[in-house]
Amino acid sequence: MKRITIIFAWAIILSSCGSGKEITVPVDHTNYEVHGEGQGVQGTALIKVYSYGYTVDNAIEKAKMDAVHAVLFKGIPGSNIAQPLVKTGYDAHKAYFDDFFGLYKIKAGKRTKIDPFDITKTFNAPYKLYVQLSNDGSIDPADRMKVGRFYKVGVTVLVNVEQLRKKLEKDGIIRPLNYGF
Repeated sequence: MKRITIIFAWAIILSSCGSGKEITVPVDHTNYEVHGEGQGVQGTALIKVYSYGYTVDNAIEKAKMDAVHAVLFKGIPGSNIAQPLVKTGYDAHKAYFDDFFGLYKIKAGKRTKIDPFDITKTFNAPYKLYVQLSNDGSIDPADRMKVGRFYKVGVTVLVNVEQLRKKLEKDGIIRPLNYGF
């Protein structure tokens, strides 16, 4: 089913080449694995994320994005963040989260190879303020493997959940913890 969706997305993207319109390239937020590694300092969560990318560096960047996505929309099994912060889901505030994750636009009139899994243009995205790599970029060889044409990389990430919650409360995406008292 995922393969059909990807092929359909490519067909739409390629058919619009030369039209001069801007199109949004999707980032796949469903293809990652996550579990808790324990609790970091107060207000943070230590998470192990396995993400996919065409290069190891791309997979590491995607792991940061996937860690925040998991905290926001899935919750982290085996951690103090078992429930997601945003119960309404991504689509309820799609424009906000597209901006938050730095999903980029590509000018379709330009004949460039379009890669829906390349997130290298999200370097200045707001979600990066809430994550940091805990293993400082040194990946255990057991956590790096080639799967088809992708690399699957396991990265330990520290997410500042307290600051992320405050930002979402301030922006009106979620209710404050003291709501109703």
